[in-house]
Amino acid sequence: MAVGGSGDAGTERPILAVREGGSWSAENTIPGLSGPGVTDFNPGADAAGLQVSCWAAASCTVAGIYGDHHGNQQAFAASWAGGHWVTQTIPGSAELNQGGQALTNALSCGADGGCAVAGQVSVNPPPDPDVSVQSFASSRVGGSWRNAQEIAGIDNLPDSSALAASCPPAGRCVIGGFYNVTGNSQQAYIADENTLAGTNDTGSFGGARLVAGNLNKGGTAAVNDISCPRAGECAISGFYTDSHGKQQGFIATQPAATATALTLSPAGSRPATSTPNA
Repeated sequence: MAVGGSGDAGTERPILAVREGGSWSAENTIPGLSGPGVTDFNPGADAAGLQVSCWAAASCTVAGIYGDHHGNQQAFAASWAGGHWVTQTIPGSAELNQGGQALTNALSCGADGGCAVAGQVSVNPPPDPDVSVQSFASSRVGGSWRNAQEIAGIDNLPDSSALAASCPPAGRCVIGGFYNVTGNSQQAYIADENTLAGTNDTGSFGGARLVAGNLNKGGTAAVNDISCPRAGECAISGFYTDSHGKQQGFIATQPAATATALTLSPAGSRPATSTPNA
């Protein structure tokens, strides 16, 4: 499956194409954006599918953004299973999005159909001149999306964004990104889904934890990507800024028997090839 944005008389429209039996379908708009599950969808505003994740044949999820009738940008998720789509505003995200600018940055689905979508919402409503953004995440457990939540933790993550997500085949997704602290310092963080899918999982994420803070002498760091082949076993990559002002890459692993490695050594790092816009 592929998804992207297309132009229509200056307005972006989300498109999708589905591959079944080795052949790609024609491109179509994502079904259901104008349906009852999507809050205040404005067909005259921009919309885009930004991420896609498939966990089985004919079972995929798309995440993206759309414009509402109030000039705001909201977040949606659309899931394709059994030959039809179910599209909805990510539950609770519009309520968190007080500043009207939601963005999905990452989506991952495990083999059991459990998913996590992560990004940012703006939290200060206009006309407040000091609009700040806050990380949010929502997980899907048992076929239902749970209410989006702001990721709290270190200093309550002022001005933060979730950039990466990974869901192993059987539950406990992990997200990561960056947050800003006083003095214009930017730190990297991760947050774990609380419990395993298939139990009494509430689908919530725990507080953020600092990653590579000991290396970040220059004050700019972020988690760019996460991969979790099994629950409790992940690799995390990102960048930090060294004492000479140069950005360097890092890799951290999460063995099943230990907590995520929060303190890293330069010997385990590699040069960064790209960095996000902070």
